[in-house]
Amino acid sequence: MLPQDTATQCARAGRASRVLAALVAVSLVAGLAAAAPAGAEGTSAPVLRATSHATSQNWAGYAVTAGSPFHRVLGSWVQPTPHCLRGSANYAAFWIGIGGFTQSSRGLEQIGTDSDCSAGGRASYYAWYELLPAPPVLVPLRLRPGDEVSASVTMNGSGAALHFRDLTTHRAFIKSVGVRQPDSSSAEWIAEAPSECAGNGFCRTLPLDDFGSVTFSDAQAQTADGELDPVGDPEFLATELELDDRPGPSGRSGSQVVAGGSGRASTSPLSADGSAFSVFWEAAQAARARTAARGAGSVR
Repeated sequence: MLPQDTATQCARAGRASRVLAALVAVSLVAGLAAAAPAGAEGTSAPVLRATSHATSQNWAGYAVTAGSPFHRVLGSWVQPTPHCLRGSANYAAFWIGIGGFTQSSRGLEQIGTDSDCSAGGRASYYAWYELLPAPPVLVPLRLRPGDEVSASVTMNGSGAALHFRDLTTHRAFIKSVGVRQPDSSSAEWIAEAPSECAGNGFCRTLPLDDFGSVTFSDAQAQTADGELDPVGDPEFLATELELDDRPGPSGRSGSQVVAGGSGRASTSPLSADGSAFSVFWEAAQAARARTAARGAGSVR
């Protein structure tokens, strides 16, 4: 699940692979929230650092970089209930992670959940972790829609400590594992359209299901020489990511990603304290209209 110039590095994720997608259309925006997302009100209003904006073919949410490697990332969310229809399979993943965002990234340490729809219109839910380039592993906990979950990834050299807790059922998963290609250059809180990759490295972004919305709260990260701080802390350079599965105008010639063609996802500004935000699924037609309105009269 990494964003980079080419999408030739794919990692198996059961029925679908998670692949890095190119980022395009970067511009600076103010990091102060006009209004906090639902359920994410802050108790104070610190000065937040300016936030950049970018479009990804498979990620929506926030990624942060800093002047030193990241040690820990954590966050919480409520497992969405997708609107499943008969006729086509659709997918959505929600996760936190360390690494995988910068152009030089070759690894990513992440833990999260899926809300997937089968072609028969049935929804399935599960938790997983993935340490690229290794394949993903299912977390052995039963997950249900509406469950509130929290997760963290802590990096110590070439090792990762993974924590996942279902706050609704009070069940937890804890595991320490070695990482072949550790990357601590960034931290992320992401809603994703997974990708499917063939053996030749050709990858296709899968249709994003209508998950409605998801709010990430208690979204914090810690660098190796810093304290645990929210996404919007001045220590971090935050990028707000919007998911648009159409090929970007930059036309990166090396990319082998083909758009799935259904749905988009937009990201809200950060809450007043910089620790929460929401991601909203959008139908393709509504997303195009909003993009056109932004270009006609708004400044980002």
